[in-house]
Amino acid sequence: MMELASKSKMIEAKRGETVTVQSTLVGHAYLVKEGHLRVLRSSPDGRAIAIDILEPGDVIGLTPIMTEDADADRAEAMDDVLFCRVPAAMLREVLEKNPTLSLHFSKRIGIRRRALETRLLGIAFCTVRVRTARLILELMDRFGEKRSDCVRIGIRLSHQEMGELIGANREAVNRAMGSLIDDGGIRFVGKTLEVVNVDALRRAADLDFAW
Repeated sequence: MMELASKSKMIEAKRGETVTVQSTLVGHAYLVKEGHLRVLRSSPDGRAIAIDILEPGDVIGLTPIMTEDADADRAEAMDDVLFCRVPAAMLREVLEKNPTLSLHFSKRIGIRRRALETRLLGIAFCTVRVRTARLILELMDRFGEKRSDCVRIGIRLSHQEMGELIGANREAVNRAMGSLIDDGGIRFVGKTLEVVNVDALRRAADLDFAW
């Protein structure tokens, strides 16, 4: 690990900047130390499709290292981000020598893929309102901070960015958010989203699980 640290480099990225990841072991992997990123893929018509949000502890470029599959095309900083950039081949050597660390990252990949599969099923079979409610519950689970009267979501997404995650346009997300506000499930304090009635949001999401 000390050798890995000696050959790594700390890199900063501002909101809106992108990090491109090669789909082979040639190049680098990026450990997220601070901030959040949207993982993007390009559709056949050239549009950017958001498939995930990364947070501190996640690694960009981990999938090709663990599975030799292609990774996402790029990641876009949602706020100021600090990375630790390490040689991809060297990181793979470390993972091969440390089964516990390798298992930890494999679990993270599995969790991310399961969440993506759930969203894809929602796109196929659920209304935009249901998809929006499920996304808010997912964000609450990952980034929520419990308060006395609500759960404050500690990450800000525009309606456009939410739509890119659930396969909907901004106008449809606007309508869905308005409906969820009218139902009393969520509210905005400034630009911060808060969940004020988890049961109402769960009913809107057509799900039955506790947070």
